[in-house]
Amino acid sequence: MKDALERNIDLQATVTRLDAARANAKITGADQYPQFGAGLTGGRRELIFDETIDPPSTLTSDSYGFSLDLSWEIDVWGRLRDSASASIADYEAATADLAGARLSLVGNTAKFWFRTTTARQQLALANETVASFESTVDLVRSRFESGNSSSLELRLALANAAAARALKQQRAQELEQSVRALEVVVGTYPENTLETVDELPELTQSVPAGLPSELLNRRPDIVAAERRLAGADKRVTSAKKSLLPSLRLTGSAGTASEDLSNIIDADYSVWSLVGGLTQPIFQGGRLRANVERSKAEAERSYLDYSRTVLTAFQEVENALAGEKYLSIREKELLEASVQSEGAQRLAEDEYA
Repeated sequence: MKDALERNIDLQATVTRLDAARANAKITGADQYPQFGAGLTGGRRELIFDETIDPPSTLTSDSYGFSLDLSWEIDVWGRLRDSASASIADYEAATADLAGARLSLVGNTAKFWFRTTTARQQLALANETVASFESTVDLVRSRFESGNSSSLELRLALANAAAARALKQQRAQELEQSVRALEVVVGTYPENTLETVDELPELTQSVPAGLPSELLNRRPDIVAAERRLAGADKRVTSAKKSLLPSLRLTGSAGTASEDLSNIIDADYSVWSLVGGLTQPIFQGGRLRANVERSKAEAERSYLDYSRTVLTAFQEVENALAGEKYLSIREKELLEASVQSEGAQRLAEDEYA
């Protein structure tokens, strides 16, 4: 599990998506603050001011400027704050997705580990089965050669031995595939060299009774769905507020001169400050369509959240019910094993 968390490729891809969501939250939040910039300009132009003489008389002039520029949209209605909150919710959802990916990865690592151990046991059982059928073939052939068994019994014994050897090859292939799948999960090349154990661990206890359903709130998929729903709600309010007037301030301060050496001289300073109130009137229905789209996405997020919660309850209920049925099945299989071993001893005694 430690190797999988460090090297699994799918998990690394999820981490990059989280990084992108974090950066997007920073970008969206930056719109709430003033934007500063600096500019340095320089130019030369030539004008003709007397065309009556040949050649025409011209005037060449230089101009240089340095400025610090300010642009700021004052968030009167909270539209930018809502947009930033939506991006933060997206980042929190991505964080929950990463937690879910990590949880799923360690769960799948355990599954592949147990599957590989089971495949080793199945191969060991297949080897024992081959040895048993080949022993039977030797016994039947000996009786056939002495005239005490028919050729039908010998052919059936040979068929059983061949089928057991075929099953052995199948089990060996399944073990190799399981090991390679486990190697891919832990982020290594699938070369069928990973060592695992030969025995499954014993279960020490079952799930305790009386656990509250609120424990499902710890599931990362539910947390992620809830955060996406919260972000969608914020986008609806932000889209509605885009219909309201916006207040913007722009300013500039700096110097302007025809001589480059004067560009840092305060005597040549220039400045400007402009405030503007803008009210959208007609944009072809774009803003109202954006509101409707945001509402539809919020409704979809609500339905996704509801489905995620229902799926979580279904998975938990199935797991609890499955534990009960598997426990009963295990007892019956143990009983079948005991009876089969007894029947084997009786059959061997009768045949002997």
